[in-house]
Amino acid sequence: MKNTGLLIAGILSLIGGFFAWLNPFAATLTVDLLAGWFFIFSGLFLLYSAFSVFNGQARGNATLIGIIYLLLGYFLIAHPLQGIASLTVLCGVMLLFAGIFRLTAAFKLLQGNTRLVVGISGALSLLLALLIFSNFSTAATVTLGMFLAIELVSNGISLLFWSSAVKDKLQP
Repeated sequence: MKNTGLLIAGILSLIGGFFAWLNPFAATLTVDLLAGWFFIFSGLFLLYSAFSVFNGQARGNATLIGIIYLLLGYFLIAHPLQGIASLTVLCGVMLLFAGIFRLTAAFKLLQGNTRLVVGISGALSLLLALLIFSNFSTAATVTLGMFLAIELVSNGISLLFWSSAVKDKLQP
């Protein structure tokens, strides 16, 4: 059946989300290490491309960015606790700016229900940023893992619903 892949992906995502929820520190550490390895591989491929595809100023820029990616990846892997703290700060700052942007858009650009929904979303982003920065020592160890758990559960549920919708369309 065409929906089997969606069904399996949904179930696996739910299981992963459940385990991330049970141990958010381990999930946070996993996010840090995965990010580190992705930066390392991206840096290596960017350096390869710098010397096989680019020339002149583009080669210099790609080389510099590739080296920065390698160093960032090394930092995240070699110093996971500091990496977790750094990534949590980035998440907090991102939430802060996203909240300010959404609230500004809600009050200056939008009308009706859209204004309300975007305004609530912006307020929630600001609240999450406040929660991260108000208790940073605890937040740093679990925030990324909880974000991963929420994403995996949300993804799993949506894939299960999608699987069901595909199944319903396949039946005569």
